Amino acid sequence: MQIINLNAEQKAQVDTDVIVGIENFSPEGTFRYNLDKRQHIESILGDVSEYIVDLDTIVMSDPNLDI
Repeated sequence: MQIINLNAEQKAQVDTDVIVGIENFSPEGTFRYNLDKRQHIESILGDVSEYIVDLDTIVMSDPNLDI
């Protein structure tokens, strides 16, 4: 599965009341979005193909995980 992985500055530009990035545990300071949000994100940031990564390249934040 692929996701869009953005940094905090980019997140501040694209988040809305409806679209909110989910913080990753690692890499620190990054936030993930499902690919169905790509059109909205690209309407603000332009091409984000370089920020599309496989889900296994990040570690998700989960309060139930003891990392």
